[in-house]
Amino acid sequence: MNFYEELKTMTDEEIKKRLSYDISSLENISKINNENLGILGYDASYNPTDFDILNKNTDEWVDVNFSCFYSGYVPKGVRVVYGLSTKTNGIYSNEGLYYIVDDDSYIYDFCKFIKDKEISTEGDFFEYVLWFLKKYFGVFKENNRDEMFKMILKNNLVFLDPVQEHKLSSFRNKGNAMCSEYSIMANNILSVFGFDSYVIMGQEKDDKGAFGHAFNFVSYTNKMYNRINILMDFSNSINIYDAKFHKIGDAPYILELEDLNGEFVDDFVMNEKHIIAPDYGIMIMRNDPIELVLKSQRDYYVRKDFLLKIMSRGRQFVRK
Repeated sequence: MNFYEELKTMTDEEIKKRLSYDISSLENISKINNENLGILGYDASYNPTDFDILNKNTDEWVDVNFSCFYSGYVPKGVRVVYGLSTKTNGIYSNEGLYYIVDDDSYIYDFCKFIKDKEISTEGDFFEYVLWFLKKYFGVFKENNRDEMFKMILKNNLVFLDPVQEHKLSSFRNKGNAMCSEYSIMANNILSVFGFDSYVIMGQEKDDKGAFGHAFNFVSYTNKMYNRINILMDFSNSINIYDAKFHKIGDAPYILELEDLNGEFVDDFVMNEKHIIAPDYGIMIMRNDPIELVLKSQRDYYVRKDFLLKIMSRGRQFVRK
């Protein structure tokens, strides 16, 4: 949190200069830590042109680029795939369900946002990250995301690829941002402020069923010099209540983990190990937070096939 303390006395130009240096350094580290730096998610192809993937005699697993765990800062130019679709004739593509990370100016905006805020704990900082992102993206509106990212047909088999319409910055003030945008931008803000952060493009299962979902792993050292490892979910957040159970705000869902070493990551990503945890809310009583454990559970995991086994007799559709 040292950078936050420094912000209070820095000029705008000093902040911009510091961010330019830090972001450049973090991008270089990302190149070392990530084998596939250019893609995040389950990718069918860069140019989403349809092509046949069915074996005429047997069912087949779809062969897609599997890159669902991203270590550290996500630099500009990364292609984020948040959904895949298939058709009854066995043709599949991303059909516009992706965008390019094209901007980092929001990090400067966040620095300006928190410069005058009182932050005493990491939890306070995480809440401000969520509040900033909600303000940045705007109030969520149903049904306008697909219209914004729809593909343009060239003919019956080939899509044009209007990349200019597929940008992370396009979500600003549109009210259509979802989990991948929240997790990526939160990840980059946390990375700049000294947290070890990771993006996971996986799934979550609750009482209503399973759905594609993006979230974060975060590791940091607190003021007591203890290493803290957590799973953090910004888009599927928790409610904050007053003493009369009136909702007065929200906060990221946080689950403490034992470790974030290579063995844990391999088990989670490659062996598809689930992280099952209780859901909860927070009640503020006399200015003190009290955790309210709910009956529901959260189940976070990664599926390497991601429901992409296509059967010759039917159709499946997957979307984040």
